[in-house]
Amino acid sequence: MLKIKCPLRGFSLIELLVTIGILMIVMLSIYGMFEIAYKTLRSSGAKIIAIQLANQQMEILRNLSYANIGTTKGWPHGEIPSSQIITKNGIEFTIQITPTYIDDPFDGIIPNDTTPSDYKKVEVKVSWNKFLGKPIFLVSTFSPKGVESASNSGTLFIKVFDANGIDVPQASVYVENTAVDPDVIINAQTNNEGLLQLFSLPVSLGKYHIEVTKAGFSTDYTLPSNPPTNPNPIKSDVSVVENLVTSISFSIDKLSSLNIYSVDENCQSIGNANFNFQGLKLIGADPNVYKYSQNQITNSAGKFIINNNLEWDTYIASLISPTSTSYSLIGTNPLQPFEIQPNTTQDFYLILKSKTENNLLVAVKDAGSNQPLSGAQVHLYKTGYDEVKITGFGSLRQTDWQGESGQENFIDQTKYFSDNGNIDVINVPGEVSLLPLIGQPTGQFREEFENTIYEDISQTTAEWDIQEHEVRLKYENEKYHSSDVVQSLKINGATNRIIDRATIAIQRKLNGQTIDLFLSADGGVHFEPITPGQSHDFINSGYDLRWRAILRTDDLQKTPVIEKIILNWRYSGTYPVYGELVSSTFDVGNSTVNYGNIFWQPGAQTPNCGVDCLKLQIATSAIPSPVTWEFKGPDGTSNTYYTNSNTAINIIHNNNRYFRYKTFFFTQDTNYSPILSDVFLSFTTACSIPGQVFFSSLQDEIYNVEVNMPGYQFFNDTVDISKTNKLEIPISKNE
Repeated sequence: MLKIKCPLRGFSLIELLVTIGILMIVMLSIYGMFEIAYKTLRSSGAKIIAIQLANQQMEILRNLSYANIGTTKGWPHGEIPSSQIITKNGIEFTIQITPTYIDDPFDGIIPNDTTPSDYKKVEVKVSWNKFLGKPIFLVSTFSPKGVESASNSGTLFIKVFDANGIDVPQASVYVENTAVDPDVIINAQTNNEGLLQLFSLPVSLGKYHIEVTKAGFSTDYTLPSNPPTNPNPIKSDVSVVENLVTSISFSIDKLSSLNIYSVDENCQSIGNANFNFQGLKLIGADPNVYKYSQNQITNSAGKFIINNNLEWDTYIASLISPTSTSYSLIGTNPLQPFEIQPNTTQDFYLILKSKTENNLLVAVKDAGSNQPLSGAQVHLYKTGYDEVKITGFGSLRQTDWQGESGQENFIDQTKYFSDNGNIDVINVPGEVSLLPLIGQPTGQFREEFENTIYEDISQTTAEWDIQEHEVRLKYENEKYHSSDVVQSLKINGATNRIIDRATIAIQRKLNGQTIDLFLSADGGVHFEPITPGQSHDFINSGYDLRWRAILRTDDLQKTPVIEKIILNWRYSGTYPVYGELVSSTFDVGNSTVNYGNIFWQPGAQTPNCGVDCLKLQIATSAIPSPVTWEFKGPDGTSNTYYTNSNTAINIIHNNNRYFRYKTFFFTQDTNYSPILSDVFLSFTTACSIPGQVFFSSLQDEIYNVEVNMPGYQFFNDTVDISKTNKLEIPISKNE
C-alpha cells in the first residue's frame, strides 16, 4: 500500500518571533513613508497659502496712494501694519512688511541729491513655524506720480562697526522719535557694509533716539540730556536737519564672560564678598556717568559669574561695605585696571586679607609698556621697620619658632613639626640656633673584652677572646703573628658634643714585647699616638671617639696581651655639632603652583661655624599628609642642599600644593652656632598678584621705598602712609 506523509508541521517560537519582527519592520517603514508624504503635502500646502498671502499683501500695497505706502509703526510711515499674524487651515502665518526709501543714481546720490527719496521699495515676508518650510519673500518698488520735489525732511546715516573698526552687517537698529507727528518708530538692519540709510525723515532737533544691537553683541545707543543724573551725555540723541545728512556711528561687539573669585593669599575662598565692578567707558561727563557700574556679591564659595553679558572695556573692582570693613583688597589678578576683549572668557581674582589699617599696595610696571613686572624686589623701610617683598609672588614665611615642636599643619605661626633635640628656639625670641649644652663635661669607658659589642671587625686582625677576656696576637701554624691590630667602634654615646681631650689607661702583659696605643676623636679618620696615663689634646677634635692598639712581637712563640682598656675624656664647647628642624606643613592653597626661590636670614653665618653651616632641603606633596616627606636639594635629589639664600627651587616641586622645609645646623667650632631668623619661600598661583606687593599694619609716617629689578633702573623714593595707600611705580629698562 502506498503511504503519503504530510510535510506540514507547526512553527517554532523562534521562527514565529522572527516573522513578527520582519512584519513590524515592514509596517514601520510603510508608516514612515506615509508620515513623510503627509508632511510633504502639508508643507506644500502651507507654501501655497504663504504665496497667496504675500500676493494679497502686495496687491493691497499697489492699491494704496504713494504717500500711504508704509507701515503704521515704522518708516516710511503708512497704513499697513509692519507685522501681523493670520491663521489659515490651522497654520499660523506671520506677515512682515519692510518699506525703505531708495536713492536712485539717475539724478545723483546723496549728498549731491538733496531729495534722495526717489522711490520706495517694499519687502513682504511670510513665514510659518509648522510643517517646515522656507519663508516666502516678495519685493516690489513704488514710484511717486510726477516729479520729485523738495520737502521738509532730512537724511540719517547710521554706521555700525566692531571693536576693531570692522563693519557689522545685519545689526539691529531701533530709531524712535515721538516728538514728530506721526511718531517715527523704525526697526531695521544694517547692510553688508554695516550701514543703514534712512531718507526723508521729519526734521527734528536732538529727538531721534537710536539703539543698536545684535544677538550675542553689546548695545550702543544715544541718550537724552537728563539732569541731574546725566546732564551731558557723551552720545546725545541726534538731530535731522532739512536737506542735510546726519551721520552717526556706533560700536558693538560680541559679549564676554568673566568669573570673579574672592580669595585669600593662599587661594582659599572667601565667600559673600561685596564689591563694585565698573567699566571705564563713559556715557556722560561733568559729572562722569559710567556705562557699566554695578554692586555685586560673590556667593558662599567666593565666586560671581558674568555670563556672556559683559562688554569689551577696561574694568576696575573695589570692595564695598560690609566687606570693606572686614577685609583689605591686597591685590588683583590680573592687575587692574584690566582689559576684557570681545568674545572671551576670563578669570579675575580679588585677593583679600583681614582688615588692617595703614596699608600700602605697591604696583611696579614697565615704564614703556605699562605692563606689571613680577619678580621686582620692593624694599620698604624706616627706623624700626625693614621688609622686602617680591612682586607677583605669593609667599610662605616663618619668623618665630617659640611655640616649639609638635604641630602638623602650619596654623600657629610660632610652631613647627619636629627637631632632633639639639635646637634652641626659646633663649632668643625669633631665632633658631643650636641648643647650648648643659652638664656631661666628661665621659668614661671601660673595655674588659667580655663581649664584642665595640669590636671593629673590619679593622681588627688580633685575637679578641671573650672567653679569656683579653686581646692577643693571632696564633696560626704553631706560631704567633709578628704584628696585629685591634680597633674599637665609637665608644662615646653623645653625638652632639666635641671631644678635645682624652686619657687612656691599659692593663696588659707585655711578655717582653710591645703594644702601641692610639686614639681618634673624629671617627677613625685621624688616629693620634697616645701615652698611657697621660692627658692628650687632640689635634683633630670631633665627636666620635675610638681607640686602637698595635701588638708586636720579636719572638713568634710569645705575644703581648691586653686585659683592660679604660678611657676618660673631656667635652668642649658651648654647642652640639649638629641639629635639625622640620617645619609644619604649609598649604599654598592651589594645586596649580610654580615655586620660585627660597630665602632665609641671616644670609651669611659666622666663619667660625665653617662652610655651609646652615643649609636647607625642601619637600612637597600633592596631598597634605603623605606617608613620608622626601626632602630634596636644588638638583632634585636628597644628596644636595640649598646653601645660599635666594636660590631657585627645583621645578620638580611645581604643582604640589603642600610644602615643608628642613633646616640643618652644623658647626666646626662648638663655641659658635649658626642662626636662623627668617625663612621665606616665593611661589605663583592664580591668586598671586602680578606686579604687586602689599605691606600692612604700617604707621602714619614717611617710609623709604626702593625697587630693584634685574635689567631695570634702580628706583628709590619716600612715601607718606598718612596720605596714600597705593603706589604705582613705573621703572625703565637699562639702556
